[in-house]
Amino acid sequence: LKQLQSDPWATVSDKYKVGSFVKVKVLRLAKFGAFVELEEGVEGLIHNSELSKERVQNPGDVVKPGDIVEVKILKIEPDEQKIGFSIKEAQIAREDEKAKGEYIEENKVTLGEMIAEKERAKAERELESSENVE
Repeated sequence: LKQLQSDPWATVSDKYKVGSFVKVKVLRLAKFGAFVELEEGVEGLIHNSELSKERVQNPGDVVKPGDIVEVKILKIEPDEQKIGFSIKEAQIAREDEKAKGEYIEENKVTLGEMIAEKERAKAERELESSENVE
């Protein structure tokens, strides 16, 4: 029966690209990282160095089997049936995205505010010129 099913690794390179973000399910933990499932029959690894921005000794401090986590795909090697993932890179990307959004919000100026500023400046100039006349 196993031979009749298509090899899920045959289409991995077509379906997923390095640098993209996906959700994976944590299957099991090892000393060096967490094994995760991308789809049925396709497993990959999140190395300890990619689990968090902080140093990780024990992967169980960050994830546990059954967790669904967002990751960035770091490498795909279909011939060796290896995929490398990073929670850390996904977090950094989300923080950068959020920071850009906050920056835009902080510096957003409405048309009404621009007109009000022009009117204030005009009123100040008129006041100064009327004071200079007297």
